[in-house]
Amino acid sequence: MDLESWLGIGGAALAAAALVVAVLARKDSKRSADAADDSAASSRRSADASERASEISELEAKRRVERRDVVWKHFEDVSTPGLFVWRNDGSTTAYDVTAVVYVKDERIEKDVGTLRPGEDFVVDGSEIHKRATEEWRRAAEQGIFFGPGLGQFARISWSSELGTPSIETVPRQE
Repeated sequence: MDLESWLGIGGAALAAAALVVAVLARKDSKRSADAADDSAASSRRSADASERASEISELEAKRRVERRDVVWKHFEDVSTPGLFVWRNDGSTTAYDVTAVVYVKDERIEKDVGTLRPGEDFVVDGSEIHKRATEEWRRAAEQGIFFGPGLGQFARISWSSELGTPSIETVPRQE
């Protein structure tokens, strides 16, 4: 073999070695690019979580100083015994109002919605009142006398404009 052959073989070996280095470098480059993509996605998730935490913290701070003045006042409609009325006697609006009313231990659920100051909602317990009146009449005929109380009260839940929940049990006001 002459010098040119040796140089050709050396050049081929050198080219093969360069090819191996290039392939390995490409694999390392791909792993590095994948790691960079993963890191960028993680950073985006972290930034989103941080933004949500900041929004929640801001909402909680607003809720702490939020003015909430909802006062429930109860009335009974004397023209129709058993019709019960509750009014928002406060100065702020009550949102997502729901009421669970108990009349003579019977449960009546009412989804009210939004009540501005001065607005009211009615729960019809007239059938329960009629049954109770008949029960009292029959007892009186047998010489048993007891008061006509219906034991009526309501558990009213609502939220503020910012979503702060509240709940109150409102007894019948005599």
